[in-house]
Amino acid sequence: MQRAEEEKGYESLSPFELKNKLIDMAETHREKIMLNAGRGNPNWVATAPREGFFQFGLFALEESQRSPHRPGLGGVAKKEGLSKRFKDFLAKRAGMPGVAFLGQVFDYVGKVLKIDGDDFLNEMVDAILGDHYPTPDRMLELSERIVHKYLEQEMFGCNAAVGKFDLFATEGGTAAMDYIFTSLSENKLIHKGV
Repeated sequence: MQRAEEEKGYESLSPFELKNKLIDMAETHREKIMLNAGRGNPNWVATAPREGFFQFGLFALEESQRSPHRPGLGGVAKKEGLSKRFKDFLAKRAGMPGVAFLGQVFDYVGKVLKIDGDDFLNEMVDAILGDHYPTPDRMLELSERIVHKYLEQEMFGCNAAVGKFDLFATEGGTAAMDYIFTSLSENKLIHKGV
């Protein structure tokens, strides 16, 4: 009964107050480690995806160097055959940190999400190299499908009946607020000076 009353008291706290309360509780109970993914940078790193990220960056650079503009200046990766070259890259680096993770990601995207391997790799190589930044001015198409599936799983219990919704990823909180208020204004939901 006491625990239920205590939990009820937390309902009135703002997210920031609740975060502070949890930090206080962790310090009081002498937790050995507290993982904090709150505002700003977290105090931890998920190492497997990070290792995969760096390995994938090396693959993308290799692809860029297949058609260089001149020495030291890579070109745009060629989409045709990317899947085979990626599998060869993974085989050459078997056992290195992040390589098995990349193989699992590639298998998941193809088998579960039914996304063509060359299409997926082409988008990811272009993204990690930043060839066309800051375009597109919206989320990348296949990335949006992947994130949509994740949100469907985590927020709607894998219920695809919730339908399709558009995602608009931003680079940070300030950009997100700007886009939200611009959208509200454009849709006549808020007005200047009111």
